Amino acid sequence: MATITSVKKAVAGHNEPVTIVINQRNGDPYTGADGKPSTVDVLGSESDAVRRVQIAQGRRMLRSRKPTIEPEDIEANRIERAAAAVTGWSGWEDDDGKPAPATPDNFKAFLKADSDILRQVEEAIERHSVFSDRNSES
Repeated sequence: MATITSVKKAVAGHNEPVTIVINQRNGDPYTGADGKPSTVDVLGSESDAVRRVQIAQGRRMLRSRKPTIEPEDIEANRIERAAAAVTGWSGWEDDDGKPAPATPDNFKAFLKADSDILRQVEEAIERHSVFSDRNSES
């Protein structure tokens, strides 16, 4: 039965990250130096962090009064939204082979590096409740 309480509970779950494995284009997971799959911790689309970014983006668009939206603006917004949803990661190293710190700037650089990685993170944001339900059954 759908109730206000059940809806609130489902939305609140979006503030709890789920861990996803990031795959290469060939379907194999990226792996860290330890050989384990590289992962990203992602919040859901209804999380406070993601909603704040979406509201801020909407305000910027309204204030800019640009007659058209450029593709670069759309991509920048996608990356900003996805980075806001990423709370951590493991199995990612910098160019020196040291663990890359999980910072917002690193998240953005990571998401800009490959549109397929961005797509996987965006899918996880949108399908968060599916991943969350699956993880809670374990």
